[in-house]
Amino acid sequence: MSLLLFAAACGAAPSTEKPAPPTTADIQREFARARSVDDQHIGVTSIATPVVPGLGLYRVTVGRSPHLWSSAVVMGAEVLVDPIKERDAIVRAWGYGPVRTAPVDDVARAMLLTLDVEEEPTLVTDPAKASYLQRLGVEGVSVPVETTEGGLPGVRFWYGTGENPATEVIVTFAPGGVDLRPGRTHGGG
Repeated sequence: MSLLLFAAACGAAPSTEKPAPPTTADIQREFARARSVDDQHIGVTSIATPVVPGLGLYRVTVGRSPHLWSSAVVMGAEVLVDPIKERDAIVRAWGYGPVRTAPVDDVARAMLLTLDVEEEPTLVTDPAKASYLQRLGVEGVSVPVETTEGGLPGVRFWYGTGENPATEVIVTFAPGGVDLRPGRTHGGG
């Protein structure tokens, strides 16, 4: 007799408990394993916005300075630390694509989170900041906008770091996955 049938015969209900969500230590270990880094120097911070249904978004920093700003996405009991898989999970959770199901600023924020950068990135969401950067000679800088690139729905956004005050990112959403590519960069580095 199987254990399940035995439990049912004894009046015990089968377990319906979900596995516990990953802890900060679980995220650190998975990131360290996947990226071949020492988990003692990995910081993990939960990100409150944007809200993505069914997912937990985390900023991951590596190093004491830190030297790398990255991300992790928690989907149930699974920890995703590969940026491509993270982007795909975010887009699937939103059902984003030809139908724009999330605010463009939220999509840009989530995609920016999945970039590996050497300094903390700041999304350009304020029209006054975009105007200021344009006056400094950063051509084309804008707040996040929905676009169509090669017939595919997309989002174009700009972010800054201490080294480069303005870097453009173009994201397209195809049935097979998310394509994220850098555009223009303006700045000191």
